[in-house]
Amino acid sequence: MVEERLPVESANRGWNRASIVFWSRKPYSPRVRRDDLVLPTHLAGFRLLASCLAPAFCLTAFAVWTPLFFVTIFSGLSMSAFVAIMGGAFVAVTCALFVWVSRAAES
Repeated sequence: MVEERLPVESANRGWNRASIVFWSRKPYSPRVRRDDLVLPTHLAGFRLLASCLAPAFCLTAFAVWTPLFFVTIFSGLSMSAFVAIMGGAFVAVTCALFVWVSRAAES
């Protein structure tokens, strides 16, 4: 009923175009190969340690900061203890990733 009262629009203009593009779009699926999922065993020493820093930061932020945030709210943990736990967790996760990839490179 409302469509009959509106002026006829071109297929390439207006709301018709946006809805066609939106509903006919195919979902994006990246082409991830098995080679993209392997550990960086070609690195060694300082370069391996440097490549472990970013994932260690992300893991620490996700796995340690989130629960520690709620513990701090409900228990009143001091800021110095919070920083010490976060720093220790970051160092521990970095070392764990370094050892994990180093051992994978040896075998």
